[in-house]
Amino acid sequence: MISVTRSAAESFCAWLSLKTGKTYRLPTDAEWARVASAAAGSGVMSQDRRDALAWHRGNASARTHPVAGRTADALGLFDLFGNAAEWVTMSDGTLVTRGGSFRDPVDHVGPAARAVQDESWNERDPQLPKSRWWLSDGPFVGFRLVMKPATG
Repeated sequence: MISVTRSAAESFCAWLSLKTGKTYRLPTDAEWARVASAAAGSGVMSQDRRDALAWHRGNASARTHPVAGRTADALGLFDLFGNAAEWVTMSDGTLVTRGGSFRDPVDHVGPAARAVQDESWNERDPQLPKSRWWLSDGPFVGFRLVMKPATG
């Protein structure tokens, strides 16, 4: 799912949690960073490695692509970097995505990639007030879920 606000992503998590009886949520910034560090593997990510893992400005033809169109990362995950940037939760409420997207240059996708939402992400939304559910100009934003493990 792309072009979705963080509020909509969080609402989806709440709906899915009610539907399944399991607890789903967006990752925290710290959780995402920890997984991204492990996913990148040891050492600095070369441009060739980023190119193999991620859809970015240089190889994406200005659009997202189906999941798993690039190589899996060191954890076996797909599209953690590039393709669609992923919402994370910040303790101060800042609207932040991680990983970079298809619109970013190759050296701006990866574990350190971070973007803070600005008005341009919803500039063409004709509603007043602007939609809290979709980003009219954010086709580069999506999300990944974390499922809380069952306690036994």
